[in-house]
Amino acid sequence: MSSISTASVLDRFLDPVADCLTPEVAQRIANLRLDPALQSRLDDLAGKANEGKLTADEQREYKEYVEGIDILGILQAKARLSLQRRSGEFDPRECYPAVDKVMAEEDMDDPLLDSYQ
Repeated sequence: MSSISTASVLDRFLDPVADCLTPEVAQRIANLRLDPALQSRLDDLAGKANEGKLTADEQREYKEYVEGIDILGILQAKARLSLQRRSGEFDPRECYPAVDKVMAEEDMDDPLLDSYQ
């Protein structure tokens, strides 16, 4: 069994989608929010889940919401990254925290990093 998480697989599957985003579409995706009725239902289910009081149908519904939020979160992260790259504000350490641990500050002047912008 692979140790790659579902979110990691989705992240990789959605890379080509992010490459197709125009700045306008990327901004709209980055700004997406749940409508108030949906957010209210999600909040109710989350409260019941925390109390251990979800019915079987509610558990299925809640799981679908969580999976949808995961997908939306990945798309929004990719949209924000696309916008940062286009604006020249891209810093790989912001998007990939592990890079900061590996990369020394003096490496920030490395011309290879300029290819990320």
